[in-house]
Amino acid sequence: SPFFQQMKLLQAQAEMEQGLLSEAVATLTQCNDEDIDTVLSLAAIHFRNKDYISALEQYNVAQTIDDRGIIAYYIALCRYHLEEYDVALRAVTDIIETAAEDEYEGDSCLYFNLKAAILHATKDVKAAKATMKEFMDMADEEDLLDAVAIHNDAIVKFGTDPATAIQKLQCIMAVQPQQELCPSETLGNILIMTLNQGHEDLASETFEAYKHVAEELLTPETFSYVQAAVTSMTSPNATLESSVAEHAKRLKLQMKRLRSNNTTSIRPGSSRPMSSRSSRPSTASYRQTHRDLAHATKEFEVSVKQFVPLLMLQAKALWDQGDYAKTEAFLQQHSEILGDNKIFCENMAHTLFLQQGDKFEESIPYYEVLINSHTDTSNLLDLPAMALANLCVAHILTNQNEEAEAIMKAIALEEDNALAMGEVTESYHNSIVNLAVGTLYCERGNYDFGISRICKSLEPFDKNLSPDTWFYTKRCFLALASKISKLMFMMNDTMLHNTIDFLDD
Repeated sequence: SPFFQQMKLLQAQAEMEQGLLSEAVATLTQCNDEDIDTVLSLAAIHFRNKDYISALEQYNVAQTIDDRGIIAYYIALCRYHLEEYDVALRAVTDIIETAAEDEYEGDSCLYFNLKAAILHATKDVKAAKATMKEFMDMADEEDLLDAVAIHNDAIVKFGTDPATAIQKLQCIMAVQPQQELCPSETLGNILIMTLNQGHEDLASETFEAYKHVAEELLTPETFSYVQAAVTSMTSPNATLESSVAEHAKRLKLQMKRLRSNNTTSIRPGSSRPMSSRSSRPSTASYRQTHRDLAHATKEFEVSVKQFVPLLMLQAKALWDQGDYAKTEAFLQQHSEILGDNKIFCENMAHTLFLQQGDKFEESIPYYEVLINSHTDTSNLLDLPAMALANLCVAHILTNQNEEAEAIMKAIALEEDNALAMGEVTESYHNSIVNLAVGTLYCERGNYDFGISRICKSLEPFDKNLSPDTWFYTKRCFLALASKISKLMFMMNDTMLHNTIDFLDD
């Protein structure tokens, strides 16, 4: 009866408010499963449990019953959490366009914040800033500005103005952190930002000030990371080693469970499962098995992402001691778990590169993981310039000059296209790579080619000449002058005239 349905829905709602989610699910099974409120309540429970796959299924069912924009928003939000960014972005863009026709009534704040979050996750910071600016301008006029919008505006502007971004988040945090007015991610973002900026003392003070709510507001992994980072300031490696060991053990158990599933296996050196042709489940159980596998795979990938910062924090302690061989050995212990994780590969590559000798060749496959990861929606300019420079140097030092030249040409082409299309206002990738390669040739005594590369790296001068770039440039010119003064090198006329022209300019 309608009365029984309403009574059970109210009971389920009360159980959800008290955090009794299992009991709420049991109560909802007694309700009409075709009722929109039943479906949405089940979806909300799955979402709170971070079971985004099941939540998405329920929201899709809800959309067949009711086509309200807020349901489409939650579908897009689930896809965002599942990292299906392209689908989520198209969905939320359609929602915003529909909301614009209704003059942004209702939940427009949610829509713009989600779009900015998706763009930020895909590294399209320029578009994320534009989205937040559009909303902030509209919010100022219509009094729609809220803490979530201020939080997201700070996040997208962190790259260009970290100090202001941290101050904004601290202002939000000044509100009682338990209140809904303050986004739960605020404390975690403040701590991560301050640590990334090298302000360990400020991170320690903030962590201590909010310790009474830290465990509630931070994910267990973020709490462990921040606690380890703060503790390592006074007691290096004490808490950190145990945290890394604990997380590594958990990951190995998750990998073992995935391997034991007879529909998949894990490739050594990869964090993703691959299909196996052996023993598929029956038709009746296939869908549930597939869902369980998707859950387990997602859980494993999230765990890897959370483990990497802790691992790199411990590796940094070894790196700072200049013991690169020991750093390599430590990272190698976790290579099976992390496999093709980009952060792991980049740091492993740097560790091998700095050991020089035969290690140059060993570093190349790790750097190439970064190259191979760029797709149609991302280019070489999204990758760290220093990693690209080191890769080119490693190719040259292992007599693979053609590979180095191909990468340098690709970087120059993508940089020119990005600047011409207005996708970026400045980019220094081509300059940094040429400067690194030029310095290498000068160190090897090939000043003719090395100096020409260094000169090229600073063009145009108004963009690329700075105290930092000139510091490395002058070292090569002073080394050249020293060789000439000792009659150990003779400049030809062309090189002499080009050098004088460069210095005059």
